[in-house]
Amino acid sequence: EAAMLSLIGHYVGSKGNEEAQGVDGERTQPLNDPSQKNRRSRRRPVLSRAFVVIVVLSALVPLFILQTWHESYVRQNVESPLDHVGSALRRPFRWRGCPSRAIDRIGDIEEFLLPSRMQSFPPITIISARPKEDTMDVRASWDDLSNITDDLSIAIHTVDTREMSKGFKRFDGEASSCRGYLERLDAKSGLRSKTASTGTPTLSFEGILFSVYKRVMADALVFHPNAESFVFLEDDAKLLDAEQFVKEVGVAMQRRYQFYSFFLTGKQQQKGSERKEPTCSYEHGTVAFLIKRRLMQAIIDADERVACGRLGIDMFIASRGPWFATTKGPVVHVGKRIHVNRRHLRQMFPDFLNFIGRTLQSILGFW
Repeated sequence: EAAMLSLIGHYVGSKGNEEAQGVDGERTQPLNDPSQKNRRSRRRPVLSRAFVVIVVLSALVPLFILQTWHESYVRQNVESPLDHVGSALRRPFRWRGCPSRAIDRIGDIEEFLLPSRMQSFPPITIISARPKEDTMDVRASWDDLSNITDDLSIAIHTVDTREMSKGFKRFDGEASSCRGYLERLDAKSGLRSKTASTGTPTLSFEGILFSVYKRVMADALVFHPNAESFVFLEDDAKLLDAEQFVKEVGVAMQRRYQFYSFFLTGKQQQKGSERKEPTCSYEHGTVAFLIKRRLMQAIIDADERVACGRLGIDMFIASRGPWFATTKGPVVHVGKRIHVNRRHLRQMFPDFLNFIGRTLQSILGFW
């Protein structure tokens, strides 16, 4: 009987263990099911790809809208607020401050202009669009440069651009590509030219002046193959302080500025009124400036989207900046300033809202 009871107990115990193992196996089997693992692994990449697509689209869509907005200005052949975004973004990264302090620290001008410190003075080119007899007083003011020092030879060359400008008005020379470009713009925009009776578009004052600077700068690079810096003047730019002008030229060359303006604008004085000193940032104008060869080449290579009247020569230069300008004003502008209508930056936000409204209206029209 004892043996029989032990066998029955062994049988019941082994059977219970088998059932317990079977129950545990059934409970753990769904956790180790490979089909569920594959289902989860497939679900995660789908969500991650959707997130990446959303992030990319959220970055590209605003850029696309801004680019389309900029192209609307290009099609109208007018200045766009986005032309100066690059210059504004680069402004905080200027590693040197205003050069005015370095200029004020210059003592003896003779010592500053020693050949060991300044190898050569940049060639000066006067761009003249007036008869010679009308600019005699202005040109006489620049003769004071020869009295500064005998160690440096200062070459001043005058270029009469009157006939050149007439040719550019007929789309000759550097302006030849603008005729077809403006005709294509008129055809795309549906706008009638000011000379619709003749079927020929007109080149604006900005386009003619841009072509003049292209020609004059290209010739200067050929005439002075060894020069790295050049000075250009308008024929109504009068020299007030020859010593200050020479100091600013020297500092601009020593610091290897690509561009430097010697004309103090009213906008600089207005912005600096709170600090009682004009700002040293270049704003506009080509009255008198120093420019290096590389930036001159960029002006010469400017295409139709810029050079055919959409940007003035000073606005093109400003868009490649930021640049420095004088705070003393050794050169003044004595001629009558030609007023050029430009879109002000305060119109940027309303124009952008109008563009967004027109875009949404056109999109909703297709729905």
